[in-house]
Amino acid sequence: MEAARLLAILRRGWLLLLGIALGGGGSYAVSKAMAPIYRASTTLLINQTQTPGVIAYNDILTSERFTKTYRELVTKRPVLEEVISLVGQPKDVETLPWTSGGTRNWCFGLR
Repeated sequence: MEAARLLAILRRGWLLLLGIALGGGGSYAVSKAMAPIYRASTTLLINQTQTPGVIAYNDILTSERFTKTYRELVTKRPVLEEVISLVGQPKDVETLPWTSGGTRNWCFGLR
């Protein structure tokens, strides 16, 4: 009786393992066929103070102005061309896929 029951469990078990192997193999094949997509974001924190440890209103205004300046510098052509040369896609600045909303986010599908 026990041998028959053990044999029945083994029959079901190998079917279960076969299903897991087929599912895993299929998932692996699909993921390898897809082009990977990479995304990046950054936060720029600027704290420009005249006196270390003390933050005055003018320091906040100065930091805000620096932030706007740096934000503009990061999106200028020389910086973008350097990023394109490092990443390799897209081929020029004009074809960068900008998103709406005033921010410049892009995502590259790399091979």
